[in-house]
This record gives sequence, structure tokens and C-alpha cells, in this order.
Amino acid sequence: MPATQERYIQIENKNALLELLVSGAPIQKILIAANAFRDPKTKKIVAEAHSRGVPIERVARKRISRVARTSNFESIIGFKPAPKEIPLDEILETGRAKKGPLFFLVLDHIHYVQNLGALMRTAFGSGVDAVIIPKRKDAYLTEDVTRISMGASERVPIIQTNLFDALKKLQDAGVKIIGVHMDGKPYYEADMSGDVSLVLGSEDTGISTRILPRCDMTVKIPMQEGLDSLNVAAAGAVIMFEKIRQDKMGKRK
Repeated sequence: MPATQERYIQIENKNALLELLVSGAPIQKILIAANAFRDPKTKKIVAEAHSRGVPIERVARKRISRVARTSNFESIIGFKPAPKEIPLDEILETGRAKKGPLFFLVLDHIHYVQNLGALMRTAFGSGVDAVIIPKRKDAYLTEDVTRISMGASERVPIIQTNLFDALKKLQDAGVKIIGVHMDGKPYYEADMSGDVSLVLGSEDTGISTRILPRCDMTVKIPMQEGLDSLNVAAAGAVIMFEKIRQDKMGKRK
């Protein structure tokens, strides 16, 4: 195990580890239980690691149990260097050079790891340039988030900063701020094309009263009577891919 463990993300899920290996993500080393079941997934991980020259250390299963940080660990643990944080200014600068509009996702105190993981995977899958989250003392992106996102949280740029300042900087750069809020207009009636930052609020209170006024507009997902809203991760997926659809269709409403 690396001497400076706090600088590494532990990948304790086979699917996530395999996806990261295939993507070319830097993996420092892999621990695998000596008596691990030789299932197809494990064989693929070992083969991919060998092809990339990633060291594999076979250890006693009790060491795997001792090293694991989650209760959902499997018989294999990968160690990935913690991603370096990229400043928002740099993302904006490099983003201008790419083809297509800028696309950001702002998470206003999303707390549940299941939602965080799902949102990170959707953000990566929909081509989000960066996910912006508030700074906090404890770890925001944990091994559980990595597992639930299937490794996607390690592949999409994450910016931890003051959300109010970030939104002001985005607006100054010409990025439209769209909040997902129950008092907004139906999302399919809104123009979400172009440079956009989507804001999703916390599971219990939604977008905070300090952040909501910074939004240029708000959108909602109309629901059947008797249901107020979708889970935040599901709602985020709907809106993110509608934004992508509008960009691809050249939609202007």
C-alpha cells in the first residue's frame, strides 16, 4: 500500500477498476486476494493491468479486509493517485478551444453518496466539462462515490470552491446559469443550448436561497399529480441529456 495513502483513491469495486484501467487512468498498484475467485471480471482486470504494466500484489484476504475503506469491498483493490484540482479559470480557457459549447454541473450541497455517484457518472457520460462542488472540511468524494459512479468520478474534472464566486465567474464568462427548481418552466420549453451551467440543489431543501437568485432561469420536470419531483440524480440525468439533445439538434426556443 502506498506510504502516503491519503493521496490515493482506493478503487474497491471490480467494475470501476476495470473501467478505469481500460480508460487509461493512472493506477499505481493493485492488491488482489491470493484466494480470489477467478471470475471473468477479475481475469480481465489482471490482463489489462499486465498489458499496462500496473504492478499486481497477491496478498492474504485478511489484508484486503484490513486495507479496505468501505463495507462493499471485493477481493481486489486498486490505488489511483488523487486527481489534481484544476482551477475554473483553466477549465474556461481550455473549454473555449474545444468544439461545442461549455457545459458545467454545479451541485449545491448534494449529500448522499448514491446521488453523488450517479450524478458524477451522468456528468461524465454527457460530456460535462467540470463538476463544481462546495468546499467542506470532510471528504466529499469518497471511495463509495467512486464505486457508485463506476469510476466516472475519477474521470470528470472536479472543482471544489465557493459556489457563489464560481457562478459569478461563469456568468462573467457568458455562461448561462440554469437552476433545476420546482417553480421553473418545463425543461422542454426552455432554451438550454449553448454555454450552460446546470445547478442542482440538495435532496431535502433544493437550491439554497443564496444560490437561487444567481440563476438566470429555472426549469422543472413536470410530474403527475401526487408526486412533487424526481430523485435529484434522476432529475439531473433528464436535464443533462435534454441539454445535449438541444445542442445537437440546434434547438432554439
